[in-house]
Formats: sequence, structure tokens, C-alpha cells
Amino acid sequence: MLLCPGVYENDAELDGIKTFEEIRTIAKDSNNEHLLWHVDLDEMQVKFWFREYIPIVKLSEKYRNSSSKRSFELLRQFYDGISSFSLARDTGEERWAQIGEECVTFWTTVASLSNWNFENNFLLLLAESSYTKGDFAIAEELYDASILSARQHKFLHEEVSQSMEYCTPFELLRKIFLNKFPCTHSRRLRVNFLEFTIVTGA
Repeated sequence: MLLCPGVYENDAELDGIKTFEEIRTIAKDSNNEHLLWHVDLDEMQVKFWFREYIPIVKLSEKYRNSSSKRSFELLRQFYDGISSFSLARDTGEERWAQIGEECVTFWTTVASLSNWNFENNFLLLLAESSYTKGDFAIAEELYDASILSARQHKFLHEEVSQSMEYCTPFELLRKIFLNKFPCTHSRRLRVNFLEFTIVTGA
């Protein structure tokens, strides 16, 4: 079992639970590439939920030129793309935007294979790309489309996360700086959050 920071309150609950670094050491010592992929991707996912983007791009960097065709590559490119676009906006460095656009190109092919499974994440990447370029009207449409796609395809957790993590902050920034763009998802987000907590017991 994997230890996530801040989840367990006492040592008794930690029996048999290993940290990312402990599992990573096991993977390296046993030359288990599959396990190493798993632990790196799992850590990216945890960092993603906490919006810790610098650790994500550092973890992702060693896989960017890999020829591996594992299914892990789908999520790695997604986390790398979202993180890179955020860093591009925060730092103004073009290299991050370029990495983000490379991930969009990859996901263009992925989304063409199955709209049902991948469309909402692809649209979110496109929204982040437009936001980074300053195309706010297009970004608004794409954020809306991403959330609608997740809703229609029954990805409740992704609808909630995309509303809370991306569309809502974007809308708030637009409202503050442009005095417009009302938060169209607030009511639906509250309903979804209640549904999500009931289903998951969170």
C-alpha cells in the first residue's frame, strides 16, 4: 500500500505502507521498469490533485523522449500538459507552452480513438492552451465543453475536478479583471459535489 502525505494520523495506521521513495527504491533495485512507471505516475497524480506542478514536470521529463507505448503515457502526457501550461502562465517561459502544445498534439490522436473515454480531458488541454495564449473567449467555450463532456460520459469525478480546479479559477480571474464572465457552473458544481461525496463517502 502507498503512503500519501497527510492521510494517516498515527504510526499504527502506517504498518505495511510504503512511501513513493521506498517503492521507487524497490523498483530500481529489482530492475522493475513497470513498477517504476507505476510509482512515478502515481506520484504525478497525487501532485496533480494538490496542484504541485513543478514536481510533475520533473517526474515527467525522463519519459518525454521514451519510445514506450504503455497506457501510462496517456496520463503522463495529460499531467505534463496541464502542468506545463500552468507554469507557462506563471513564469512566462515559452518552453513550458511548447511542452504543453506537444501534449495537445499527442492527445489529438488519443481523443480521435475514443471520444467517450478521452474527449473531456482533451478539451481541458485545449482550454488550458487557449487560456495560456490569451484567447479567453475560446478558453471559456472549451472549459464549458470539457465539463459538459465529462457530465455526458458519466465521469462525475472529472466533472467535479475540472469545475473546481480549472474552470472556476479561470472564471473568477476573468470576473475580477474584466468585471464579467459570471460563474455559470456554480450551481451545478454544488450539486455534483454533493453527489460525489455521497457516492464516495468523502
